[in-house]
Amino acid sequence: MKTVLITGGAGGIGRAICEAFAHDGWRVFCCDLHSMKEPIEGVTELEMDVANAESVEQCYQKVCALTDKLDLIMPIAGVFTMGSFVEISEQELKRVLNVNVMGVYRVNKTFLPLLGEGGRIFIITSELAPLKPLPFNGIYAFSKTSLESYALSLRLELMLLGITVCVFRPGAFQTDMVKATEGATQRLVEQTELYKEYTKRFQRIISSQTGGAKPPKRLAGRILHAAKAKKPRPIYTINAGFLLKIYNLIPYRTQAWVLKKLLKKRNS
Repeated sequence: MKTVLITGGAGGIGRAICEAFAHDGWRVFCCDLHSMKEPIEGVTELEMDVANAESVEQCYQKVCALTDKLDLIMPIAGVFTMGSFVEISEQELKRVLNVNVMGVYRVNKTFLPLLGEGGRIFIITSELAPLKPLPFNGIYAFSKTSLESYALSLRLELMLLGITVCVFRPGAFQTDMVKATEGATQRLVEQTELYKEYTKRFQRIISSQTGGAKPPKRLAGRILHAAKAKKPRPIYTINAGFLLKIYNLIPYRTQAWVLKKLLKKRNS
């Protein structure tokens, strides 16, 4: 029986991934701050705060007591925020980076001894990671772009040890992240002092792009397929937004002009 460790597995995409692997016969360790609303057969739940090194180490010791080998590590725990770089507090920026980037680093480094040659690490970034940044969403994109740089470098390092690292860039999926995006955008509108003229229009643009969200089972299925593949691809892009792709092709000068025109339109 193959074994996988998944962080952030209690809800949304994480739960769908845990379920897919458990139903395929894998032994699943679900590590999260919260428990699943409904347990899944074949899934062992363990408490872990990826932002806390001591918590990660304590979870590692618990896993070591239950198994001596992992076939796959999948650190997907993350947080989302919306704001501007000149208004976000240093404390909040550190929190986002501590979870989204350093949390992944901590988990991979701590659990690597259980992986061994032939093991795999799957890192979930975002469709935003390789793209030109957007205003007000740059803090989240900053964390995911940093995470992808880490992941691709880690891939080159660990291949020398016989370990495969793959990157997954998901677009919108029907999870609590969509609600988190809506809530974060509303807080941006309410709290910003410098960009009140622009954020309501930005909120409408963001809302118009959430209709393409797909069921999380679709993403979970693609990840499971990659886990079973003999030679998985280095990077998987799943349900990427069409308009974001077009936006990424626009030259920087034109991009700035278009965004300024869009965000300066009057709100009706």
